[in-house]
Amino acid sequence: MVTNEAPPQTRLQTMLDLQTKLESHEERFVEFYDSLTGMRNTMDSLGKWMQAMDAKMADLTIQNQTKEGKLNTEGTTSSPEFSQSNEESPEMNTHHKLIDSNIKGGGDNMGLDSHIRPNHFAGSVMAMPKVKIPVFNGVEDPRSWLTQAELYFRVHKTQPTMKLTLAQMCMTGIALTWFSRLMRDDPLLSWETLTAKMQQRFSERRVQNAYEELSTLHQVGTVSEYIEAFEMVTAFIPKTTEDQFLGFFIGGLKEPIRPWVRTLKPQTCDDAMEFARDIKLSCGL
Repeated sequence: MVTNEAPPQTRLQTMLDLQTKLESHEERFVEFYDSLTGMRNTMDSLGKWMQAMDAKMADLTIQNQTKEGKLNTEGTTSSPEFSQSNEESPEMNTHHKLIDSNIKGGGDNMGLDSHIRPNHFAGSVMAMPKVKIPVFNGVEDPRSWLTQAELYFRVHKTQPTMKLTLAQMCMTGIALTWFSRLMRDDPLLSWETLTAKMQQRFSERRVQNAYEELSTLHQVGTVSEYIEAFEMVTAFIPKTTEDQFLGFFIGGLKEPIRPWVRTLKPQTCDDAMEFARDIKLSCGL
């Protein structure tokens, strides 16, 4: 009987060869993992450096705008404007050159996208729009001001330690007096605490819970006024289901309009707002 089974010596040699190849692959894997770890550490260091540069640029922006007299702290209604200037300081120029070098070099720039201006992309003709923080004097409802301030902070990636400084520079009148006293009494004041205390102090409606305010909100004037009030309240409510917002909105409409909107079966709150406006214009309700 003839068998094709290899001799023991051959099988042993084959196993030894496989073991050698496996060890070689393991060594390559370890080398690759070490290289990946080194790249991650480099990216972390670069991210920390860029955060420090952002904070320094915020300081320079404040100093430059203060020198140029762009910030109005004398109680006027003009809005201070915090925006990226067409003329860059040496620090900002270096900051952007570093980013450009990463792009041209084809390196992995994950985590840098939020720091790259739109006009740094090839072929792009769009520029970063200017974002303002208006002056708050303590007379108007603070929620609109807080919304615009949050937008500015997101666009400019403002460091938490800079938010209160920028907020103070954009206050005047009784608001500035109140804020100065608040900072004196609480040196460790945070932006989150400030937003809560501002609404408590300056909001026309003394409702602590936004859900409670939403549940009691009803149309009194025009549809447009109701929509504006509804959006103002919901802007300070954590993300909830669309059905819940839709139910609150329809439930607050005036009686002549509410059943018509229900009949149209809106799927979203935006649909219901559009239907309510159309019904108001078509029927004069």
